[in-house]
Amino acid sequence: AVATPVRVVVRIQLEQGGEGQRPRRRRRQQQPRARNCELDGEDESWTSPNAASGTSGPRHFAGAASGVSGSPVAGGAAGAAASPEPPPPPSVSQLLAELAPDGVVEGGSQEELFQHVGAPLLEDGLAGRHGCVVAYGEQGSGKTFSLLGGPTGFAGEGAPGLLPRLVEGLLQGQATGAVSLWLSVLQLRHDHVCDLLADFRAPAGGAAEHPTLREHATMGVQVVGAVEAPLLEGEDLGELLDYAAKRQATAPTCLLSPASQRHTVYILRLHRRGNLGGSAGSGTSTSSTAGSSWYLRLFDLAGAQQAPERGSPGTWWLQGTVCSQPLAPLHLAVRELAKSSLSVVRSAQDDDVLFQTSKLTLALKDALVGNSRTCLLVTLRANDTSEEAALTLRFARSMQQLRTHSHAIPAQADALAPLREEVARLQAQVASAALAMRPGGASSSNQLAQELAMSRRLLLHLSGPPSAQSPDEHRAALVARRERALEAQGLLSHASTVEVLDREQVTPYLMNMSDDAHLAGCLLYYLHPGKVTAVGSAAGSAIPIAGLGIPPHLCSLVNRDNVRVSLHRPEGTQRSVLVNGEALLGNGLADRELSNGDRLFFGRALMMRLQVPLQAAVATIDEESSEDAGQAGRPPQPEALLLREGVRDLLPEPPRHANAFNQLRPYMKHSDSLSELQLYMEDLHCKLESNRSLAFFCTLQEACMLIDEANLITLEVRPEDRIHFEIEFVWDIYRGRMEDILMVRGMWYPRVEEGSSQAADVVHYWAYSKFCERLEMMRDVYGSLREEGCWLGRDDPMLDPWTETSLVDVQQRLLSLVVAERRRAAPAPPSAPLFDAVAAAAVAAAAAAGTPPPAAP
Repeated sequence: AVATPVRVVVRIQLEQGGEGQRPRRRRRQQQPRARNCELDGEDESWTSPNAASGTSGPRHFAGAASGVSGSPVAGGAAGAAASPEPPPPPSVSQLLAELAPDGVVEGGSQEELFQHVGAPLLEDGLAGRHGCVVAYGEQGSGKTFSLLGGPTGFAGEGAPGLLPRLVEGLLQGQATGAVSLWLSVLQLRHDHVCDLLADFRAPAGGAAEHPTLREHATMGVQVVGAVEAPLLEGEDLGELLDYAAKRQATAPTCLLSPASQRHTVYILRLHRRGNLGGSAGSGTSTSSTAGSSWYLRLFDLAGAQQAPERGSPGTWWLQGTVCSQPLAPLHLAVRELAKSSLSVVRSAQDDDVLFQTSKLTLALKDALVGNSRTCLLVTLRANDTSEEAALTLRFARSMQQLRTHSHAIPAQADALAPLREEVARLQAQVASAALAMRPGGASSSNQLAQELAMSRRLLLHLSGPPSAQSPDEHRAALVARRERALEAQGLLSHASTVEVLDREQVTPYLMNMSDDAHLAGCLLYYLHPGKVTAVGSAAGSAIPIAGLGIPPHLCSLVNRDNVRVSLHRPEGTQRSVLVNGEALLGNGLADRELSNGDRLFFGRALMMRLQVPLQAAVATIDEESSEDAGQAGRPPQPEALLLREGVRDLLPEPPRHANAFNQLRPYMKHSDSLSELQLYMEDLHCKLESNRSLAFFCTLQEACMLIDEANLITLEVRPEDRIHFEIEFVWDIYRGRMEDILMVRGMWYPRVEEGSSQAADVVHYWAYSKFCERLEMMRDVYGSLREEGCWLGRDDPMLDPWTETSLVDVQQRLLSLVVAERRRAAPAPPSAPLFDAVAAAAVAAAAAAGTPPPAAP
């Protein structure tokens, strides 16, 4: 094995509007902004807690002094003395010079990036070596664009990224017939593995079987149970990526849950049939186990959240970290591995502890310390501050200190021999345990049975597809399976969608909107003339939606004559359907005539944009724009389908000036929580000046939408708890930040019984920023419950967002971890070797005689 350092390549994206660059999202509800309150005409800045003792403040980046500006503090008997101004932070170029990466791509084309990152990976693939690319950076910095290129949807094609160029180069080697190429696409979210090439829904009468990660002694970490699709032509990759995007866009999650909280893994498996000097040209079909397999993996990691602003209260202790929960296990593993590489020698037990903390670290084990040649692709934005760039590049510096151990890949037959022996040994142990049936041995027997099942699945996975089925037949079977899955969702394949759009330019249709440029516009539903298009969670709906706040029949859309499109809402879904942020109120049925470009918000699960080509053509003719008239029947540009402002995109736009409160009343009907605050808001409007009152109203709009979402999640996840969240105002309404005026309380309501007069109790009082953090956890709980069917964190103070964590809870958790670690490190208790040997001998004798084993006593 050859120790190989991890390569680091930095890509700096263009300014806003450049290639692959997305607008930056606001920090509201993600990180509190810096306080800048005006008191007596002077700015009051927050001071570091150690500023009063004369020590320097926290360090925001390596080699820099305090990143928090101090305010005048007492200086003893000599009087007040001002703390010295901190030196300016280093520029991004200085940070890059200190990092000394293996390559820097400033703006640059996809071709230039491929020469730095993709060409070495392609060389590894053609040479029969494992390779890996890990894309790391903040949301919107260009990770997905670098790996995949422009949007794969039909709304527009961009420059191909690393994966399409890599597949193109590998297919040239496949043309010789010596190497076959297979693709798997996985998603890691809530520490669960989801197969994006599998069916949309679980099979009838059973639960969906998700892939698992299993480590092999010589083959490394393997993904067992995932769909592997053969790549025979370049068009196959586009179809597979489009299908994976549709799977992501239709997942039963919350719309406002950031798309940057998930990891996507693209795995290319290359299989060489037979030996290089063997009977490759004999013309006979050989088993897939006669050759060897190796992997090229591309990780699109979750977005690292933005760094806290300098001087932000309550964030100084986060210096030196990147505040992203999905990446926390990876940061810990890389930091510990970097420390051990410089000081002491790691043990296998230490590695097991680090890599078993999450599915992400286990999937990346080979890329960090195993048999692989790894490249870290760091994506930055040209307008990133030095603090944000420093936090990202600090992780890159830790990765530079790691060493992988690349070595020759053994023949698959040699690698499978130990695994077959392990399966045989586990079979004997399971039979022995079933024969013995000692008291208390049921749990150990179940554990052996699970290990045997996993080993068999791994053996079947490594053996590859059956040799009786050719790659063409396997591809045709998978294509038919995907088409059936898309048809059940009312969708078309990528090629069919492009064909229909070229032919159909008059029929109205819906396209999905998303905060992920790769997912925006990947769903398309046609509204056929004269037909009623039902929307809901029912299986027979023309547009089936699975997600938060979606009843079996949500609404229906009617296309009368390709020009007039109306929406019909049944009774009981007043605020479940929003049109441009406005609710369709009324006690009974409600109808609404729709227009081209309207945004339809379905529950809390999906937002769609309506396109009526004939209305768009009339609008462009009225505007006398011949250039726009030629594009009237075409889909909107990808930028028009992006959700840039989070919850703000879902709300009605308030007036620019509101001198009277009655001007704001029409903009409070879309939310249950906001409608209940009309009297309080009217009283507050009279006490604040017009501009400040309007700014607070916009903040309250966003907060109430999040409160409604939290109540919906609570009602679905924990209906028996009867917890309801409400907004409350603090008395200090003249604070600098609008978010500081809001408080969130959780109310527990007793059961309504005859003659009961028990009042509701307050169980939680949270600041608005803390509530937003808890809401993110609630979204994760909801997603885990819908995707996996279970949630194991209930009443756990560390995992349950509806409970408060106390110091005693933390101490008990630490103590339980210490006890569990000591038990794991302790030697196993002595067993009955004589009894086991006798039982194993009896089983072997029965097998040799061809008779069933003796029954257990």
